[in-house]
Amino acid sequence: MKYSKAPVSEVILGITYKVNKMPVDKLFQISSMFSMEFPIVEICAPMVLEELNGYRLQPMVADIGAGPFLVRRRTNNTKWLLQIQSNKIYLNWIRKDDEPVGAYIGFSEVKEFFAAVLEKISGVVDVKMDHSLYELSYHDRVEWQDIISDISKINTIMNVEPPPKFSTEGYNNLFSRYTYPASDIGGYGLLGVNTDTSVSKKQVIRFESNLRGLIPQKTFDEWMAIAHQKQLLIFESCFNEKLRDSWK
Repeated sequence: MKYSKAPVSEVILGITYKVNKMPVDKLFQISSMFSMEFPIVEICAPMVLEELNGYRLQPMVADIGAGPFLVRRRTNNTKWLLQIQSNKIYLNWIRKDDEPVGAYIGFSEVKEFFAAVLEKISGVVDVKMDHSLYELSYHDRVEWQDIISDISKINTIMNVEPPPKFSTEGYNNLFSRYTYPASDIGGYGLLGVNTDTSVSKKQVIRFESNLRGLIPQKTFDEWMAIAHQKQLLIFESCFNEKLRDSWK
């Protein structure tokens, strides 16, 4: 792994189908199949995935097949989250704030686990990935107060330019969200650079990069390989070299 100490806090792999793949009875059956691996369960309102339509993010038409609820199942150590609804399957790897950086197991292992989940579900319903929407998201959390004195100086560690300072103290919070078309993945990207407070009351930069798309002539594995390389490019383009070197 190139950056073994990168502050990765979450990696998300997901598929959204354009049709309702799992009616309620099948959804309960599938959920029960994962009760041993993911014993902590909750029922939530269904996720509505957005799509980039020109300059606007709008709910996807495909999500009319989302079904009445979302099943979320977690492992006992809360490192893994499995999310299933009638037209979606998501797997999240999670590092909590109280865990040290360097715990990330790597993209390959997360993808292999996701493939194993899909294989298990395929015994109940057809989860072929044709005409689906794929997602690969990376979230990072950086404790910035150990690096810079205030968030107004974020441009010294990241390629982010804050507005001019209007007080001697400078800013202490930052909130931004960017959208962009991405033809190389057959979809679009979302980039969020925000501040947050960790469970230990430390101030962090929350950096979130979400890639969503579909290339009909590419397999799921091929699309994920392209998206993973793009995520690395985004990471290296947004954080400066000196800071990245400290994470090797």
